[in-house]
Amino acid sequence: MLLLRDHADVLLTVQEAGKREEAREIAEEAETTTEIVPRRLLELELQGLAVRVGSNEWKLTKAGRLAAEAAERAAEILGCDPHEWTHERWVGSDTILALKHASLSAVPDGWDELLRERGLAEDGELTEAGELILEAYLRATPRLYVTQDVSGVIARLPPGPGTLKAFIKYRETLGIPDSVLHALEAMRLLVISPPIDGARTYTLTALGREVKYALEKAVPAMHVVLSPDIMEDIKAVDEGEEPEDMKRLERLGYVWEGSLTRAGEHVLRAYEMLGEDVPGVPPVSIRPEELRLLEIIDRLHRPGENPNVAPTLARIKRVLEEEYGERDPDPSTELKELEAHGLVEKTVCDYGREKGKPIWVLTEEGEQVLHQLGDPVRAVAVKAVTVSLGHEAPSPEWLEEAHRQGLVSKSAITTRGLLVAKVARRVKRAPFLTGDEAKIVYRIPPEAVAREDLIEDLENRYGLLEHEVLEHLDRLESRGIVDELLTGYVSLTRAGRHLRRAIHRGQTMEILKLRHPITPVSARFLEAVSKLRGRGFGAKKLSKFPKSLLKEADVTLDQAKKVVTLLRRTKMMSGWKITRAGEELLEALRVLRDAGSIRRRAAS
Repeated sequence: MLLLRDHADVLLTVQEAGKREEAREIAEEAETTTEIVPRRLLELELQGLAVRVGSNEWKLTKAGRLAAEAAERAAEILGCDPHEWTHERWVGSDTILALKHASLSAVPDGWDELLRERGLAEDGELTEAGELILEAYLRATPRLYVTQDVSGVIARLPPGPGTLKAFIKYRETLGIPDSVLHALEAMRLLVISPPIDGARTYTLTALGREVKYALEKAVPAMHVVLSPDIMEDIKAVDEGEEPEDMKRLERLGYVWEGSLTRAGEHVLRAYEMLGEDVPGVPPVSIRPEELRLLEIIDRLHRPGENPNVAPTLARIKRVLEEEYGERDPDPSTELKELEAHGLVEKTVCDYGREKGKPIWVLTEEGEQVLHQLGDPVRAVAVKAVTVSLGHEAPSPEWLEEAHRQGLVSKSAITTRGLLVAKVARRVKRAPFLTGDEAKIVYRIPPEAVAREDLIEDLENRYGLLEHEVLEHLDRLESRGIVDELLTGYVSLTRAGRHLRRAIHRGQTMEILKLRHPITPVSARFLEAVSKLRGRGFGAKKLSKFPKSLLKEADVTLDQAKKVVTLLRRTKMMSGWKITRAGEELLEALRVLRDAGSIRRRAAS
């Protein structure tokens, strides 16, 4: 979204008129140059804030009315009309990103100029104007309109993420005028970060990337290369229909012989993204000791070559002792970490001498990490990539770490970065908390907390050191449980909120003192109990641990008995009844399986 002073002026004028107005009449009322108003009205239309209702008549959409009301409230706060505002640029992509993160926590001091001086924040909180403009943004659906000259700029623009300084250099080299940049922000193709420690970043959004990829492959044979009606026609082709102007789609390179080309497929994906503002998926993190376990499991799990050797816990420990010189190794936490990340799966061996014993096997994503990535990565670096593949720009700190780990080049995501982002999107996560991590989740309030305050609280209450808390936060974020915001605050994700409620509603003190109070296997077993109870299995039948229960949970009898003890000890189950705490754990499991839903905000 991009709203200049002129846009705010026009929004207020149309809102006050309360009826359809011609552009000339609007210009006269707004005391603005007549030639500027039609352009501003078109730009408001592109942003889904205004709609043309006649040859030269306009009215505001519902989102537009919210934006107009926001402009009115901002004018009251600033004490002057829009054309007298200090900043020509009232709302931009950086402002929207700041509003989104500040709405989840608080307004940092460094954002005073960006939000307070525009009437959008006051005393560390969003004003009514700030809340209204954010709601307008979330309600509006932009319309893409790209001309031949603009398409060339988009096709050549480095997609990011990169520093704003680098972007300015590209802009100067390519000679990109302000009007084009304004259009990219207005149509949500480009996003700039708010200032963080004096630095900023930029990136093309997920929508912007699809448009860029389409225009790189398209044929700019006409003045209008992309428009709402072109996108509608492409959608029709995908659905097996033949639009009236098929020749236009063929000339532009979107369709050939009745089917969509690669360029057309990118346009179709862009069409499906319009109006969406889903954050990127959670990152993943792989530490050296976890990568080593993946290699050991991969080597031991060769049923076709050596069926009498399998990756049991005893065998994995033996390798760590004999080949890596570890004394009395205990990789149980790292194995649970890998399982929670969806990189390994704990299952029951069905071959050779180890048949019937619990083993770990690599998932498809685990194999990709081992054989294609091959090196450790930190969640903070991966996050720079995953948010950039959504609708946000990363913080300079995340971007710097991504550069160090080879996930981002100067202003583009590397092949390595794309691989780890693909893994982050596809893995099937599962709940896992150590006792210390349960303490952290327990102490994060529903409305978020400043990272420094959280560290101080955990140090005073539980004796956890700063480096320990930071390490746990990194792990929790990669598991999709917490989210570190651009404001410097930490919030719980949807899954994290369910786990917090599970801790509160369960046997809290027991959960906080256990080494592994919540594990992927315990969550999976609880889900199996829920399914079988839904099929009519009663407590008496379940207490005999029927084969159907063991098979559904993919556990051995010994595992099942240990898990039941854990679930009852933490009050996730009472007898064979799933408690309210257990239901929260199951909800967390369901959310974690859908990477795209983890970071969506949910009411407490």
